[in-house]
Parts: sequence; C-alpha cells; structure tokens
Amino acid sequence: MEQKKIRHHYVPVCLSKKFCLKDKTLFLYDLKNQKIIKSDPKNAFVENCYHTLEDEVGLKDHNKIENLLMSIEGSGSQAIRNYIKSKGEIDQKTKEELATFWALQYLRVPQRREETEEILKTNIRLTTDICEQSGLIHLPPELKKYGNSINEVSEVVITLPQVTLIGLNTLPGCAPILSNMNWCLVQFTRNSYLALSDNPCPFYSDIKELTYGLGFATPEVEIILPLSFHYCVIASWKPIPKFIKGNKKMLLEINGRTALFAQRFIAYPEESSKLNHFFQKFSIGTPKGEVSVVGNCIIGRSNMPQGKDLRVLYEKCRPLFPKIKNKRAL
Repeated sequence: MEQKKIRHHYVPVCLSKKFCLKDKTLFLYDLKNQKIIKSDPKNAFVENCYHTLEDEVGLKDHNKIENLLMSIEGSGSQAIRNYIKSKGEIDQKTKEELATFWALQYLRVPQRREETEEILKTNIRLTTDICEQSGLIHLPPELKKYGNSINEVSEVVITLPQVTLIGLNTLPGCAPILSNMNWCLVQFTRNSYLALSDNPCPFYSDIKELTYGLGFATPEVEIILPLSFHYCVIASWKPIPKFIKGNKKMLLEINGRTALFAQRFIAYPEESSKLNHFFQKFSIGTPKGEVSVVGNCIIGRSNMPQGKDLRVLYEKCRPLFPKIKNKRAL
C-alpha cells in the first residue's frame, strides 16, 4: 500500500536544495517575524496536506496531486541541470520541460491559491446579487433584521481544499507561452548568491500604468526563476542574450525583485543581518491579483503592487534588459 504523503512542498525540494552551500543547510528569512531560521530543503516551503483532495463525505487523498507534481519536478530538475551545463544553449524538449516546471512553480504557491479563492468568492457574491435582483432567490424574512440582502447577512466559505487548486488547470496554457519567450541564463560567481522565495517567479515591467495587470503576455515583461544560488533564468519578449555573467548591480536587482514578491519566507545560503535588513524593506506586502466588479463582469488583474509604499518600492526596480524598439515585431 502506498504510503500517505502528508508534508507537501509548494516550492519543491529539488529546487530549494540548490540554495544550500554545505551540509544541506539553508537559512529562511521570515519577513513576518523578522527572524532568520536555520533550516533545510525538506523543512522549507512546506505545509501539511497542502495538495490533499477531499470528497463530499470527508475521505482524503493525500497522494494524487503529489504524484502528479513529482513527475513534473523530476523532468524539470533534470532540465535545469542540462540548461546550466549548456550555458544557455537549450533544445526544444528541454525548454518545454523547464517551461512546464517554471509555470507550475508560478501556479502552485499559496499566493495563487489565495487569489483563486478570492475570484471564486467574488463570483459567488456577484451571482447571488444577480439572482436576488432577478427574483430567483430571496432573503428569508427572519434574516431581514440583520441586513437587506443575502450577501449582507452571509459569508462565502470554501470548504473543499481542492477548489483552490483549479488554477493548476491553466498549466497547459501557461507553459507554452513561457517556452516561446526568449530566455537568458544568468550566472553569478563566488560570494554573489541568489535568493529563493515562497513566491519565486517575480514579474516586472516598467510600464507605468498596469491597466490589465502584469502577466506572461505583457510586452516588456521580465520573469525570473532562480535556479540555484549562482544561476537564474529570465524570460522576456525582448531580444535578450542566451547567457550572461551577472554583476553586483544585477544581483541586487534580482534579489530585490525576489524579496518584493516574497509572501513571507526567503531562502538564502548564508545567515546575514545585513541581508535581513535588506529583505525587511520589502515586508510591507507583495504584488498580487486584484479582483473588481464592473457591472455584471468580474475583472482580474495579476501581479499588481497594491498600496502607495509597495508601489514606491516596485517603481524603484529597473529593467535588466533594454526596451523593445519595434513593438510591432510582436
């Protein structure tokens, strides 16, 4: 009988272990409690029953999603090794496998699930309003002393854990987009280390008005995935080199974006009070999806820096590569 897998990682061990210098040790910088925790890949970015499925009578399946993700993690981990070894030269099969791993990493983190939950709740509330206004449903008379509508006297609660996993259904659409983008492998050396966060795929564009949010199709977008403490990959529609050696300025920019998008935890190979102070600057929040209702329509915008202070930090970021001169090429 297959052993139950209770501890589920939203950033896989095969990725976080590449941020250990020695003894399989890494340090977690806790933005919420302002602490540095000595840890290891097995105990980083993990929650009990995070991918557990539950049916209507309460029976739980802890392994189905885990087994599916493990197959993608295995091919993705090998693709990372091949990509780094080739110094940015990548065949189509390897690129597709790494793109699938990358897109999955973007979709599987707690922040995406929270955004999915908010979209679903907004949809339920909007549908309830429409049905109530159309006379299809009514607020029971005994509840009218608490409010004038069903939404005023009730709260939407999602009880089945797999409901917020539906965002994974977009993986077949996201992965090919990433695969068709231009990629650059960036290498850092010696004591120049990259960080990895619990939301490790930061998006950036210097477009001033993000009217439609920031996603894979944004023309000037730069999407980063740290691959190890010395390597990361950047995807963009801009013409970018296949491989470069990063400098200190680029390292600060990439680690700054990693910290900006972190929800709570950042993994780093060393313990550093100076770096902890740097990371804490970004503890005020993280870019996230916005959901709004216009008429009877729900509008979602991804990766939006919310709040004045967070917007100021976001606008301090700078493009890693020049803008596209002829956008009609897209």
